Formats: sequence, structure tokens, C-alpha cells
Amino acid sequence: MTSEKAVRLLAESLKKHKYPANYLDMLLEFVGIDFVSVDNSELLPDQHATLSHTLWQLSRDVPVEYITGKAEFYGLEFAVDSRVLIPRPFTEEVVATVLSERIKFDSGVTIVDIATGSGAIILATAATLKKEFPKLFKKTQFIATDISSGALEVAKSNAKKLKLDKNIQFFEADTFPMEDTALLGTFAQRVIIVSNPPYIYPQEYAKLAPSVRLYEPELALVRNESVFMKIEDFGGILRATGHIVTTILEDGKAGKAFIRVEN
Repeated sequence: MTSEKAVRLLAESLKKHKYPANYLDMLLEFVGIDFVSVDNSELLPDQHATLSHTLWQLSRDVPVEYITGKAEFYGLEFAVDSRVLIPRPFTEEVVATVLSERIKFDSGVTIVDIATGSGAIILATAATLKKEFPKLFKKTQFIATDISSGALEVAKSNAKKLKLDKNIQFFEADTFPMEDTALLGTFAQRVIIVSNPPYIYPQEYAKLAPSVRLYEPELALVRNESVFMKIEDFGGILRATGHIVTTILEDGKAGKAFIRVEN
């Protein structure tokens, strides 16, 4: 098969599955085809094998991000696989909202990312602070939790790749390890709780696109009211011990995500 035909087949498959045009670049890089030099030359055996498997996966609704093993979020590249939710562009608003609070970071702040998944939110926040506001970065404590050990493995890998693994504490916990009083004792007075918890109502889950429903972790998708209650309880406990708490929570209502900020 020629590289020219390979590009056409990939483009047709992406269009059929309603992917944006820029996903073609992701797949071409994955297959090892340089778009600039596309012509009638035959693909190398390894390119052909990768292309065939990629087209097979696309035909079965496997998300492009899981095929390539990576996703872009907030200008950064994150490793992703079926253990974690694929970070969405609209979730970048959560990061932007956290960063908009930075005027309050000067005296030190603790940021706790609950249900961190791939670590996209906490890592994008930390990476931005490190690059653009290094003094605030040094005064910030970063903590990420997830109930899934597999998700934490992915998040830790991303932290290492971004050279942030020494700056972020990861904990396997349903919401937060409240019994760890020593950890709570390290918190700054000002705390930001941030989360993109599972918020798809059970009755809506069956209506999700196959690429989401069949491959992304159900645990990270289907709404569990106890998670929202535990996040509220966590904030209440911190406030009761003298902390100033802001909660930045992504929640889906009527199919649209939004941010709720509580001071």
C-alpha cells in the first residue's frame, strides 16, 4: 500500500467516526508517515502492519487517544490508556479557573485533585505554575488522589514525564485519606479542592457514543452521589479546622459541563 492511499484511508475512517481533522496528524505520526513526503511509494512492512491494526481499531470504535496512547491537554501531552478517562478540551476550563485563583497563592496554597485519573488537571496546573509563576509554584503543595491504582500508575508516569514527580503527592483513596492526620497537618491555610468526578447519570450512560461507553472506564464516567457528598464533607472538615477552602468542581447537567466555585 502507498503512503498516499494510507492517508486517504485514515482520513475516511476519521471522518466516518466524526473526529476533528487534526486527529489525522496524530495517526500519521503514530503510523510513521510524514505528510509532507506522501506519495506513491510503498509503506514499509512495520508501517503497513501499524496502519492495518489502526484501521481495524478505528472500525471497532477504539478512541484515537487509546490507539496512539496519548492525548493533548492544556498544551501538554499525556499518556492515556483504558485505565483512565481521556481528558477533554472543556476540562481545560477547570485548570484555567484554578490558575485564576493564583492571586491567593502568595502566602502558600494546597491544591488537592480528587479523582485525578491521568493527572491532567493537577499536572497542567503545576506545569503552568512552574513555567509562568515559579515563585508561586514553590509555595504550592500539590496532592492527587484516585480510587483506582491503575489510574494512579498512569498519573505518576505522566508526572515523571513532565518532571513533576517530586512535586506531587499521590494517594490511592476514595476521595481523600481522611485518617492521615499527618498529611492534613501539612496543608496550607488556603486549600483548593479540584475535581472532575464521574458525573454521567446512569440512565444516560447507555446513550454514550460506543467509543466512550465501550472503552473508557465506567468508574470514571457514571455518577456516584457519594463522591460529591464526600468532596463536600472534605471541604467542611477543612473549614472546621480553620482552612479557607475553594472547591472547583466539574459537574455535568443536561449534557453540559460547568464549574462550581465555593468559597
